This record gives sequence, structure tokens and C-alpha cells, in this order.
Amino acid sequence: MTFFRERLILFLSDAIADRSLEEILQLTDQWKHGALPYEVNKYSVQPCDLLIGFGIRKDVLLQFLPDFTNDVRTALSIVQELNDYHLHIEELILKLSSEIHNDIVRKKNEELQISNELLIREIREKEKAMKVVDRERRFKETLINNVNFGVLSFDRNFRITTWNRSLEEHNNLKKEDVIGRHLFDLFPEYKFSGEEVFFRNVLEGVIISLEDLNRNGKKGFFDAVLIPLKHEEKKITGGICIVNDISERKVLEDKLKSSFAELKEVQDIARLGIWEWNIKSNKLKCSDEILKMFNLDNTGDLTFTNVKSLINPADCDILEELIKESVDGNIPFSTEIRIKDQDQFLFIKGKVISIHNRPYKIKGIILDISERRRIEEEIRAKNQALSEKNEELKKAEEALIVINNELEERVEERTFQLSVLNEELQKEVIEREKAEEELKHRNEELLRINDDLDNFVYSASHDLKAPMSNIEGLIFTLDAELKAGNNKATPMIMDLIHRSIGNFKDTLQGLTDIAKISGASSDDQSIVEIDQVVDEIKQNIKEMISACNAEVITDFSRCPNIRFSRTNLKSILYNLLSNAIKYRSPFRTPSVVIKTGCENDYVYFEVSDNGIGFDPSLKNNIFSMFKRLHFHVDGSGIGLYLVKRIVDKNGGKIEVESVPDKGTTFKVYLKAAA
Repeated sequence: MTFFRERLILFLSDAIADRSLEEILQLTDQWKHGALPYEVNKYSVQPCDLLIGFGIRKDVLLQFLPDFTNDVRTALSIVQELNDYHLHIEELILKLSSEIHNDIVRKKNEELQISNELLIREIREKEKAMKVVDRERRFKETLINNVNFGVLSFDRNFRITTWNRSLEEHNNLKKEDVIGRHLFDLFPEYKFSGEEVFFRNVLEGVIISLEDLNRNGKKGFFDAVLIPLKHEEKKITGGICIVNDISERKVLEDKLKSSFAELKEVQDIARLGIWEWNIKSNKLKCSDEILKMFNLDNTGDLTFTNVKSLINPADCDILEELIKESVDGNIPFSTEIRIKDQDQFLFIKGKVISIHNRPYKIKGIILDISERRRIEEEIRAKNQALSEKNEELKKAEEALIVINNELEERVEERTFQLSVLNEELQKEVIEREKAEEELKHRNEELLRINDDLDNFVYSASHDLKAPMSNIEGLIFTLDAELKAGNNKATPMIMDLIHRSIGNFKDTLQGLTDIAKISGASSDDQSIVEIDQVVDEIKQNIKEMISACNAEVITDFSRCPNIRFSRTNLKSILYNLLSNAIKYRSPFRTPSVVIKTGCENDYVYFEVSDNGIGFDPSLKNNIFSMFKRLHFHVDGSGIGLYLVKRIVDKNGGKIEVESVPDKGTTFKVYLKAAA
């Protein structure tokens, strides 16, 4: 085996250097002159002793041929070349063997019997060689029959000579019923048609490639390649037709178009667009949503210079400076811009893409924030009105000081009047204090609204970017896979695209819920039966409860109802109950206990579970927007934030205690309305 291994390495090196025959010529010359290695007697050497190494080498190369190429023509060419090479070796060895043994006959008639035995052995070696050839023929047939596309070959008289298993399955015609038949008798629709011209052109040496052809009388599409078959003397002996069924690929292309449509719908809803700028060519690619923002059409080449002319000049200067700093430092940037001569504000964000640390393009998003700016203007106007009111109060205080001074001068004369006036002044002071307290609460509410708006913008620019980037990367990957002809990974990629779109929609829904809570009114309060609300929630998440055999235990005997917004109460209990089931322990059956009670001026709800729990040091983080402590289940990080906002907005409070791998208890206190 060491000898054969050394010979295989030598053969591959010689093949690369185009010295494949030097080895056999050297070996036969050594045999002829009795100079074989290891002092082997040339008369004791048989042809099989030399051929076995070449035969094993050939079998090894053929064994790994499928790993080397999937192209049928290349594989057939390699097999034919190996056959020719091996037959040539056999011819050289057998010819030299005959010469040596003839010499033995001439010199040693007494060894005639030995010569006869050698001849018999040669015949057996020949039979072995024929078996090798037969094995190679069977390998060729196996190779052709196991490819996932159709292979048909024909001679110059258009008689079919090859018909593989793939064609048998697609045409419901067995090989034995097809071989030898005339091509146009089998497919009469090709007679006197463009297909007949193509087949005849192949016999003239033309290679023809056909794409997106309909299958006659059947559903689906296919591609076909027609290639001339040539003899060793390069004479055309027929042709081969390779047919590839692309029906599945066409279906996937249709699904991809549908995914693009869904992506466009999401962008329309969010008023969000994607752009990409090639720094070197100055070419700019934009999604349809951005074209709508700038009132541009999608015809012709678009450059960064075109878009700059549509931006307010002052904002454009700032944007250009930020882009320059981003390219120089390879850092992301973000800013707000206005469209020239329009009351429309946009938030733009970008990131530099580099190859070998050299920036070559910038990718980013543009979000229409005109509505947010309008709300900010309204807030500023309200703040201005509040400032004016404070100024009026200040002037009133100054007037009161003047009045007090006058009253002090006339205290002896108008004691009774002063007492009455003091009582009135005290009432005014109390009313002013109430007004100041109300003003303080309004300012706090305005600050909270500002925080919500900041989180709104951050989420739109940050949390929406991740699924959009995933979708873009998956689409590029899917495009590459389709161009490479690899359809196996496509279903998985399509599933990932749909998941990213789902995450995108979930985030948008979460932002919508936050906006609803921020603008919600307390006017919809009524007497709510708590057990009815819990029953509705259990019905809504029935499948989630059934899937894990969760147990929900309730006790509302201490407080069966509450005066509160039914919608907000349902949102609180839904998020707490669904979280208790989602973050369950994999080692025990989920159990959730919901109790109510009264404490001082509050009605409280206590929701306890036996789930996975969390580190108590992190409990202040769970009520932040988009903050999550566990990522093994789906979630947006908005649920507990909404619960905290509802509770705070209604003057309540919320407490939480948790032990890792033991469970968690939430206690929600709501003001008991009269």
C-alpha cells in the first residue's frame, strides 16, 4: 500500500506537469532491461503485477469523481480519458510482456509450459480489464440515471441512444420503450418547429441553451441545453440534451415577489425607507417610500447630488459634514433634515460599509417624523402658555404685596374689613397652590410624553433596523442561492424572511399600543367584574394554556369587582398571566395563582407563578421599554412597560419579587375609586 500510495502521488504530479506517460515508459524500459527496483527478476514479473497499481489508481480517481464535479460532460470526459490512458498502459505492458516471453521461448524451449501458464494469466488479466471496462460502463449509466435532471442523447439519424431515469419519471416512458426510436416520432410536436431547427443545428456543431420553456400539455417550466457529441477524431456523431425542471424555482420566485410586496407594505405603514449610496460612483438606490417622500420617479439613474438639491440648504450642509466624518472615521451617523420649501421633517441614519477597511458605500434608513415634530410644536406652545400663566401669577403676587402694604397702613381704621379681606386672600392662596400643584402634574405629564416620544424615535430608528437588515441580508442570500441553482436552502430562507417581517410588525404593534396608552383617557371607567375579565383572557390564550397543561387558580372573594377602565384592566392581567405561562419552567407543570384584596386606599392584584424567575437585582429593568431578561421565547419587551404605564397613569404602584428557578410574584395596586 505504501508503494501504491507513492505511485499515486507521483502520477498526480506527472499529470499536472503533462508527464503522465513517462512513468510507464520508464517502468517498461526497466522491465525490458532487467533493471526493476528491489532486484526483481524480469522473467518473474507478470503484466498484472504492473497493471494492478494503475488499476487501483484508476478506481481511486473514479471513486472521488462525483466529489470533483457534478457536470455530466466533464465527468464523461474524465472517464473516457482515464479509459484511454489505462488501455494504452495495457497495450504497452502486454506488448512488452509478449516480447519478453517470446525471448524466453527462443532461449528456453524447456520453459514452454511456464510460458503457456503466463499466457493463461495474461488472458485472465485481459478478462479482468474487460470487467473493469464493464464496471466503468455501469458507473456511467448509474451516474446518468442518478442526476436530478433529464439526459437524452441521439445519433446523427436522430435515433435516441440515452434516456435516463429522470426522463422516465417526467414523461412516463420506460428506457426500453424509447431507446432506438426516432426523436421526432417520440415527440411529434417538435417536427417542423423551432425545436427541430435547434436539434439539426446541434449536428452542425452549435451549442444551444433554452430557458423558461413550457412543458407541453403539463404544468411547469424547464431549461434545456443541446450539445454536440464528438468522436475522438472530433467528428460529430450525435447530440445530447440536458433538461432541468425549474418549476419549483418559478414557484419560489413568485413567493419572493410576494415577500417583496409585504416588505413594501410594512415600509408604507411605518413611513420608513431604505437607501444605499455608492461613494465612488455617486449612485443612489432608494426604496419606493423614499422616492415618495422626495416626490421622485423611479426612472433613470439617481445620484446623491439629485437628492441634496431637494433638502433645505442649512440641513444639507450639516448632513454633508456628518457623512464626511462618518466616512473618515468609519462610524454611523444620524440627523434630522427638512425637505426644501415643505413643512416635512425626516430622520436620516446611515452606516459605512467597508471592504478591507476601505469605505465603498453607505447604507441607511429615512423615517418621516413630521407628525412627531408637529406634536413637539404643540408641546412647546403649551409650555409657552404655561409660562405666560406663571407670569400672570407672578404679577398677581406683586399686586397682593401692594395691597398688603396698603392694608397695613389702614389696619387701625379697617380692622374688620382687613379680617374679611384676609379670609378672601387665604382662599386665593389656596386656589393658587392648587393651580401650582396642577401645573406641576401637567409638567410631569409633559416630561413623560417627551420620554415616550424619544423612545418612539429610538425604537423606530434602532429596533426596526434589525429585522429590516435581516430581511435585506436574507434576500441577497436567496438571490445568490437561486443564481447558483441551489433550491434546497430556499424554504429555510423564506421562513426566516417571514419571521423577520413578523418581528417588524410586532414592534410596530407595540409602538401603537404605547401611543394608545399615552393618549388614553380615564373617562371610560366603570364597575368591572374581575372574574369575567380573567375568563376572557383565559379564552384568548386557551391554546397557550392547553399546550403546556397550565393550571390557573383564582381567588376574588376579597374584592370581586373594581371601578376601573375595563380595557386597561384587561391589558394588565393579560400581560401578567401570559408572561407567567411563557416564562414557565421546563421541569414542572405551570401553575399560576391570581388573587385580589384591599389595602388602605388600594385594590391590589397578586399574580404568582412557579416559572423560571429572574435575578432580583434586575427587577428595576423589566419595566423599561424593549428590555427583556430572557430571549428563549418570542417577545417584544413592551408588555410590562405598558402595565407600568397604565398603573402609574392611574395613580397606582406595582411591586415584584422573584427567585431564580422558583417563580415570580407581581403585586399591582390600583386606586380604589369612589
